[in-house]
Amino acid sequence: MTQQFPFHSFIKLVEFDRNFFHKQSLLEKTKMKLKEIIRGKDLLKLELEGAEKARHDARKFVDVKEREMLDLEEQLKHKKERVDLVSNQKEYRSIKNEVETIKRTQHDFESILVRAWENLDFVEKDFEKKKIDFEIKMQELDKQEEVIKQEIEMVHEELAGMEKQRNELVDAVPQEWIEKYVLMQSKVQNPVVPVENGCCTACFYQVLNQDMIALRHRKLLQCKDCYRFLYLPEVMGVGD
Repeated sequence: MTQQFPFHSFIKLVEFDRNFFHKQSLLEKTKMKLKEIIRGKDLLKLELEGAEKARHDARKFVDVKEREMLDLEEQLKHKKERVDLVSNQKEYRSIKNEVETIKRTQHDFESILVRAWENLDFVEKDFEKKKIDFEIKMQELDKQEEVIKQEIEMVHEELAGMEKQRNELVDAVPQEWIEKYVLMQSKVQNPVVPVENGCCTACFYQVLNQDMIALRHRKLLQCKDCYRFLYLPEVMGVGD
């Protein structure tokens, strides 16, 4: 038992780390979901802001065209008043031509103004629809965000507790093993693997006979191909 205890603690540490890293991975995925929700909210805001700007621009365009129409009416009124004051036929024809030009311009402006009002009506309705959709979707995203934040907080607390448990496992493993394990852990996700059918289960390298003998004597070896730590489950009693 004294020979097996450090190894059992080591395997527990490996399995513990595997679970720990899995939870960390889930945490990162959950954080990505949170980022997607926040991004979705930002996109909704941009969409509503776009609709609001379109409404503002449409209203501004209508106001400009209405002022131009009023200006034409003032010009027409002024020209008509001048008609009564002309003293010769040439000046009369000139003013009449100006009056006709203003009337044609008014006619064209009426069509433009009608289309402007129609467009304003459309964008206002579109804005109101988007505003309703925005409020509904934002409420749903707010709920999802709150749930995700709670999940993240719970996992953070769980990981914090697991870190304390890990320290206890580390204390039960020889420091030499820990140093090699940490070094290998920085290179691959599964630094410790069992040997099955005489092969490393990570890279399927055929373990040499003398190494198999060492493994049967409860020694921890490194694969000569992928350098992962190897062990024999049946000899070490893993899973018993």
